Amino acid sequence: MRKVELNMKEQRKYEIIKKLVETDGNKTAAALKLGCTRRTINRLIAGYKQKGKAFFKHGNKGRKPANRITEAIELKILTLYDNKYYDANFTHLAQLLREHDGISVSKSFLRALFLKAGILSLWLHAKPEDGLRSSWSKRRSKRPQKKKGIAFKHRLPASKKDIRVGRELPIPAS
Repeated sequence: MRKVELNMKEQRKYEIIKKLVETDGNKTAAALKLGCTRRTINRLIAGYKQKGKAFFKHGNKGRKPANRITEAIELKILTLYDNKYYDANFTHLAQLLREHDGISVSKSFLRALFLKAGILSLWLHAKPEDGLRSSWSKRRSKRPQKKKGIAFKHRLPASKKDIRVGRELPIPAS
């Protein structure tokens, strides 16, 4: 029989069910430990008796997702962007790929693909000029800052003990 490797959660479930079957223990206690129902415990016991440790391994472990986009299509998307759709944003690029090339991808996938390829933004081709950057920082520094103040001006200052204990603060009558 092949050696079956389980993750920690699967291993814990296997050990509890194995001990339950060997000692003919309490199913309700095992259900509480695993956070499931007695019916699930019965299903796990039946699976353990039939397949052994392999029953607890997830069926899709080690498989690639069926909806995964291959590296060839990723490369084709990058090539199409460089040659044909260089002036499109993520949303427009997704629409163009779907309509003209038959490639259906989401704009979030495109964003992740371009980040992985080292393209931070489709519109960012060159650094901004120093004059623009300096004028932006000057404008930003002239903005009025929000003043931090007391949210409730009518309340009296509280001691640290009042706050820790959770006492309500007195509100003076106006």
